[in-house]
Amino acid sequence: MYISGSESPPGILTLNISNNGPKIPDDVLPNIFEPFITKKKRGTGLGLFVCKEIVLKHQGTLSCHSTDFLTTFSIQLKTK
Repeated sequence: MYISGSESPPGILTLNISNNGPKIPDDVLPNIFEPFITKKKRGTGLGLFVCKEIVLKHQGTLSCHSTDFLTTFSIQLKTK
């Protein structure tokens, strides 16, 4: 797991959380923040949905980029 943060552009805090686990499939990626979307046998599909809702309540954004080698979730929040 890799975690990095920066204030770029000024006034916007960006937090990146990455891992080198399996790629999120291209057909799943556009919908991963929707409720009840899961590929896990015992998953509820609510975890990323709740995370996105929390970030939105703070006027931020949550996004995901996934490749064969790295998946990164990025949170952006205003600092002021």
